[in-house]
Amino acid sequence: QQGIYFHSQLDKQTYLTQITSRLRGSLNVEQMFAAWQLVTQRHEMLRSGFAIEQYALYRFVIEPPAPMAQHYFDWRHLNESQRLQQWSQLRQRDQQCAFVLDQPALHRLTIVHWDDAQFELLWSHHHIVLDGWSIQLVFRELMQIYVALTQNQTIQLAKPIALQGYYGCRSHRDKIAALSYWRD
Repeated sequence: QQGIYFHSQLDKQTYLTQITSRLRGSLNVEQMFAAWQLVTQRHEMLRSGFAIEQYALYRFVIEPPAPMAQHYFDWRHLNESQRLQQWSQLRQRDQQCAFVLDQPALHRLTIVHWDDAQFELLWSHHHIVLDGWSIQLVFRELMQIYVALTQNQTIQLAKPIALQGYYGCRSHRDKIAALSYWRD
């Protein structure tokens, strides 16, 4: 993450990741936004920011739960060509809207009502908070929460791993052995 932070200071868009999903059928937009907010509240990493300390070491800045940026557009009145053009422009604008690493949350969601039976989701996040492996876990949890909300059910999810425990464990690794491994 130190390397990602460094490179992100040189080029703000370098590690901005966009994930798109097409949903067919009905979607309760308010419940989807609520599900995303609950996922954000559950996971410290999705509420994290990063800063440089006095001696050029980064540290985590865990924010209290704050709303993630959420946008909704209804493009049902547009024809297919116009929607495709708008979608391309939206993704380009989103890509240019860099995250400021010391201002969480470092992810945002846009939902586009494409036509009567289709929605497009654009989830943008900074790679410093999620890697490819974590994304599938977030999506799985998101869908479980969304279904529970739309069916007015309670859901029991496993307790998320606290960052303090994760980074505490990593900080106790034998750094000399790790450096030796990568040199050899």
